[in-house]
Amino acid sequence: MDYTYCSWSSGNFRLSANKSEVPQGSGVLELGLRVILNNNLDDYFYSGTKTQGFNVHIFEPYDFPDKLSGSLTEIIVNAGFEALIGIEVDVIQSTSQVRMLPMSKRKCTFEDEQKTILGMQYRESDCNVDCRVKIIISLCKCVPIMLPGTIRLSAKVPKCNLLDIPCLNKYK
Repeated sequence: MDYTYCSWSSGNFRLSANKSEVPQGSGVLELGLRVILNNNLDDYFYSGTKTQGFNVHIFEPYDFPDKLSGSLTEIIVNAGFEALIGIEVDVIQSTSQVRMLPMSKRKCTFEDEQKTILGMQYRESDCNVDCRVKIIISLCKCVPIMLPGTIRLSAKVPKCNLLDIPCLNKYK
């Protein structure tokens, strides 16, 4: 990765909220989170991009951050500029009666019904990551190196290495 970054979702930080609360917008621009970063432009090292600034990653703390699955939003903010980043929230709620239907009919799962192979709560984006990981394992016989070490597999599968790059590139 080209960037040194810090993450506020390190596992020691937990948000607590009533799950039945639906976020409401106020339309006031001053509300929200404001982060001011000082960038030492004289202390830049080699980077794969021609940008001087910050690479901001926004993702849910219990979701595996992956751009292809849609669980990661990445914004590049140039040095000396301000970025206003809107966050849209989709809230899907079901009644307890839906749980009585079989998963094949309702086509969704509840948080306590299924975990991903990463051991996380089931979310659509993690389902996409799961699917891609299973395909990589079946075709290349390895697990992508950027996945956490807590991956839940029935068999011991090695991490992908330089020898696996031709296979990984073939099935990108």
